[in-house]
Amino acid sequence: MKNTSEQNLHDYFVLISPPNWINWEVEDMKYDFATNYGNYPSQDTKPHISLMHFTEVEKSEKKVLESISKMASNMSTFDISLRGFDFFYTNNSFYIDVESKGPVKNLHDSLLMELDLNKVSFERTKDYTPHMTIGRRLSDSQFRNAFHEFNARSYTNYFRVEYLTVLKRERGHNSWEHLTEIPLKEVG
Repeated sequence: MKNTSEQNLHDYFVLISPPNWINWEVEDMKYDFATNYGNYPSQDTKPHISLMHFTEVEKSEKKVLESISKMASNMSTFDISLRGFDFFYTNNSFYIDVESKGPVKNLHDSLLMELDLNKVSFERTKDYTPHMTIGRRLSDSQFRNAFHEFNARSYTNYFRVEYLTVLKRERGHNSWEHLTEIPLKEVG
C-alpha cells in the first residue's frame, strides 16, 4: 500500500493562456493539420505557452499557490508577440514562435526561483524556449509535412498577458483540471 504522501502527490502546470480568438486560430490549424496528415498525440491540447511543471503533495498546494501569487503580484502585465513557425527536431514538434521572449523568460525564471525557495520538486530544463505548440511527437512523415507546409507560412498575432493559469491533476492521471488563475500586476 502506498503511503499517504505518495497518494496525495499532484502534478501542477503553470502556463500562459491566450485569448479565445487566438485559441480558435490555433485549434483550426491543429484540426486542418490532423485532417490532412492524420491524428497526432497533441492535437487536442488547448493552446498555451508552458511556463513550469512541478509535483507537490496536495497539503502544500495553498502555500505554493500563495508564493506564486506573491511573485506574480510583482510582475507587470505584458504583451506577447507571436510570429511565424519553428521546429524542434529532437521530438518532431512544430510551434508558433514567441517573438517577445524576454518577458516570458523573465516570468519563467522568477517561477523557478520562487519554487526553488519553497523547495518544490520540478524538472530543470537546459534551455527554455517560449512557444505555442501546434504538434509534437509527430511521426517522421507528419513532421516532414509540417516542415514543408509551415516553414514558409506566415503568422502574426499578439495579446496581453494579465494572469497565469494553473492546472492540476492527480499523479499518474492524464487529464488536467483548471485550478486557478493568478493575476499579474496591472501597469498604469
